[in-house]
Amino acid sequence: MLTFKKKIKKPKENKIIKKPKENKIIKKPKENYKRINREINKCHEIALKVNRLIDSDIDFTIYGWINKVSRIINISPQKTRNWIEKNYPKILGNCYKRNNYHSRLLD
Repeated sequence: MLTFKKKIKKPKENKIIKKPKENKIIKKPKENYKRINREINKCHEIALKVNRLIDSDIDFTIYGWINKVSRIINISPQKTRNWIEKNYPKILGNCYKRNNYHSRLLD
């Protein structure tokens, strides 16, 4: 049979309790500069992609505009519409939208 012995901590009798100093300067928490720089770079990249979209002569009212935009943004055509909805929804006002089979069934 195995038995386990518990260690019992004995209280220290000569323990000195230190009081905090009143003149102590409180340090502010450090900001995570790497995270902030990463967010700034991400916003900058999005702004550059949006500017390229605006400068391009893509007609958003015709079929196939998503493939052209996906080449400019460098993402897949399946994710392009969601990216535009999130980052620059002004474009989607009068763009071409295909008719889904499911949407026709619901009508």
